[in-house]
Amino acid sequence: MTLTVKTPPADEPVSLEDAKDHLRVDTSASDAQIAAQIQAARERAERYLGRSLVTQTLELRLDAFPSVIDLPRPPIQSVDLIEYIDPDVDTQTLGQFTVDREGARIIPAAGNDWPRTLATVNAVTVEYTAGYGGPEDVPQAIKQAILLTVERLYDRPEANQDRQLAIAGSHLLWPYRQVHV
Repeated sequence: MTLTVKTPPADEPVSLEDAKDHLRVDTSASDAQIAAQIQAARERAERYLGRSLVTQTLELRLDAFPSVIDLPRPPIQSVDLIEYIDPDVDTQTLGQFTVDREGARIIPAAGNDWPRTLATVNAVTVEYTAGYGGPEDVPQAIKQAILLTVERLYDRPEANQDRQLAIAGSHLLWPYRQVHV
């Protein structure tokens, strides 16, 4: 299984202005640095949570169809395309399937089975859109955790305070973690 971000988020869940307010920065000298830290903090939060925060397009590649396709990094907005390489080495587009957005999974359409694929690496490609929506749709606790991470990255020489910020950020993120049962 390979997961790649095909189209990254157009916006970050936390704006540069919000981060500068949080950091009490009133000049533009560090704007590029802070913007990079916001992106790094979002990416870290997404890895920790196992979720996509702001709308983005992901591509999942599988060697064959499993009984159920589990989609990493929910919430799922839509499944845009499922392609596969058939045993005759032709690329086919799957037209019917059932998406469980809440469970972040895809199953064959009622009364159908998955088609046979060529026995090769990355025979199945699933392209889907994931994320809460725009920055305004991301839960506030996640935004606060991102701001705390930006603060840690920006300039925190005090080790004790750095640890306290990390703990606070983890506590804010914990309820949103994607848990696999």
